[in-house]
Amino acid sequence: MPRRPSREKSEVSLKLIELRRLLGDSQQKFGDRLGLALNTIARYETDQPPTGKVLLKIANVAALNRHRELSEYFSSRYYDEVFEKPAQIVMKIATHDRPVEGWYMQKLVGDREVKLAQQIMLILSASASADRRWRERAIKACDGVTKLVSSLGLNDDLEIRDSLRRAFSGGLNREDFTQSNSKQARKSDS
Repeated sequence: MPRRPSREKSEVSLKLIELRRLLGDSQQKFGDRLGLALNTIARYETDQPPTGKVLLKIANVAALNRHRELSEYFSSRYYDEVFEKPAQIVMKIATHDRPVEGWYMQKLVGDREVKLAQQIMLILSASASADRRWRERAIKACDGVTKLVSSLGLNDDLEIRDSLRRAFSGGLNREDFTQSNSKQARKSDS
């Protein structure tokens, strides 16, 4: 029976082969390391490269064996899959005994985006703190976010920033903030 013509291997498949060879593993031994069958490894190396959480398993094997670049390569492929949309928000609905919960995920590229995310995380951390020093830091972070938003060419919403400042200093309750946001929404509708 004639063999099928082989297609060009993907970059992920080639990197997988490179890692396996650097480890000195057969496909069987490499599969054992990952908890996968021999035919799965063969498929990954030929026409169906690994995806999803398997990429993280491979990244961990590379890291444990001091192949940092390959570890970063496989983990990066995983995160590119997970964060294929620019940003994602996942929300859990509030119940009578639990407030609303949410997770926000976004891929950050470059120093500016990373700095902005750090500032936002500081604000979120401080908003949950009773410590006055944290609230003061949140006010500074809010100003930093405002400057970064301006430098990125986005609208600088001073009313919301001022509402956040009052909230962190204890001068605004939840209803005030909701009213401020609804005023802003009406402005943008006109």
